[in-house]
Amino acid sequence: ALFHRAAPDQTEDSYDVVVCHANVIRYLVCKALQVPTEAWLRISLAHCSTTVVAIHPSGHVVLRTLGNTHHIPPHLVTSSYEVKTKINGETRFP
Repeated sequence: ALFHRAAPDQTEDSYDVVVCHANVIRYLVCKALQVPTEAWLRISLAHCSTTVVAIHPSGHVVLRTLGNTHHIPPHLVTSSYEVKTKINGETRFP
């Protein structure tokens, strides 16, 4: 897998930036958290969102953020699972 522990003698934080499709992010998050990979089907991520996984030298994995979109104006946030329906002239996302 892409994720790895830092060496126990590492003294500074290290970062890997991965830019990829949401399916890959969902799968990798499931692997990092050691949950069944089928669970990725129940996760929806917005386009251009950010996900942060912290892996400590001890092997402890923490999901810091999943699908964060604070850097995107709300009216521009979209996802591939977006289903728009018109109800009484209002757009709603079920």
